[in-house]
Amino acid sequence: MRKIVSGFLDFDELSRRSLARHWDGLAPKQRTEFVATLRDLIERSYINQVHGSPNYDLAFENETIDGIEADVTATLHSVARARR
Repeated sequence: MRKIVSGFLDFDELSRRSLARHWDGLAPKQRTEFVATLRDLIERSYINQVHGSPNYDLAFENETIDGIEADVTATLHSVARARR
């Protein structure tokens, strides 16, 4: 699931834009920590929305196994719920 989210979000760019003018004032280590924290929050939020909603369909399309590693291709279709 995290791979899917990472596939359509650029967390570095999202971090820079979210902090705007404050980004330049951060040390490299602070930037790295902020990006990691933002990534974790977004991924957890997305995963919680998918698992908490019955309005989704997960289709496993293909799998390959190579030794102890497996590669699974899946498609997730979900319906966005409006916040009230």
